[in-house]
Amino acid sequence: EREGAKGQALAKHINEITDKLKLAEEETQRYYRNVGNYYNSMMQAADDLQGTEFFGMDIVNDTEVSNIIKLAQNMDGLTDKLKAFGKTAIGLVMNPYFAALAGVVGVGMTFKWFYDYNKGLLEATRLTREFTGYTGEALETMRNSIAATADTMGKDFKDVLGTADNLMANFHLSGEQAMDVINKGFASGADLSGDMLQKIQQYAPTFHDAGISADQMVAIIQQTRSGIFSDKGLDIIDMASKKIREMSSGTASSLDAIGISSKQVQEDLAKGTKSTFDVIQEVSTKMKNFGADSQQVGDVLKNVFGKQGAQAGIQLIEQLDTMSTSLDEVKKQTGTWGDVQLENIKLQKELNTYMSS
Repeated sequence: EREGAKGQALAKHINEITDKLKLAEEETQRYYRNVGNYYNSMMQAADDLQGTEFFGMDIVNDTEVSNIIKLAQNMDGLTDKLKAFGKTAIGLVMNPYFAALAGVVGVGMTFKWFYDYNKGLLEATRLTREFTGYTGEALETMRNSIAATADTMGKDFKDVLGTADNLMANFHLSGEQAMDVINKGFASGADLSGDMLQKIQQYAPTFHDAGISADQMVAIIQQTRSGIFSDKGLDIIDMASKKIREMSSGTASSLDAIGISSKQVQEDLAKGTKSTFDVIQEVSTKMKNFGADSQQVGDVLKNVFGKQGAQAGIQLIEQLDTMSTSLDEVKKQTGTWGDVQLENIKLQKELNTYMSS
């Protein structure tokens, strides 16, 4: 009779857990498991997790995952296992803050998530060390920062890492500075077409050589989202930068013809008083003094901007001297939305730091 009462109480408790989990799943639109999988998933995860580095971590209310697993493995009866499981794991998965950020909605899936998280953490650490050369606390900070950006913005960890490494190498930035540029880029809307990271990696070397900073480059990328200044704008900056540095006789004569001394340009570039992008913007301004069909404009399109310039057209080139190169300025266009993205990334990084400590 007493055992029957215990069984009824346990059944009631399990039903309560199931109802709560169903509610959580409905709210997140994730139907990952059914009731019959709870125990099997937990015990499989218990076997898989043995020997990993994740056992010592407190998650919610000082609940240790290792204690849950030991309890489940060492007790003989399914009833007692489910009791121990219900008392501890339900407190974890029903925590709305943790569930929302970690995406955990099923008891069995919780343990699966622990296992996957630990494997992912080790791989992320390895990749970050290989790309950046960081060790110790600097390595953990960089890894957590990259993961936060990737998770928040829906990007692959390796893509964010590769982009950060690219910025660090080309613009001599620290890891923190590189991630700040990337995060501001996302917040400014520079990734609305979904390829900001690829564009940064593609154009960083040439834009650096053109005297364009990392912030300025991302600000320019942000303005290629729509309108006349499309992706072709990046290509013409790329080409013009190369041609101005090389300064062939054709390029020199085309600059002289619109009132820009090619000799002075070479001196300014040599002294560092002007960058090639400064010259590009000056060319853009001078071209407005001539008709679109004039010989001078035609020569500039061909000899300064190359085939890309001829294909892009004069309207695009004439925007080069008026476009903003301030990342903070272009970020204002996204307003509150951009601020929320940065705040979400910050919170995710804090969570990553806590989870991995």
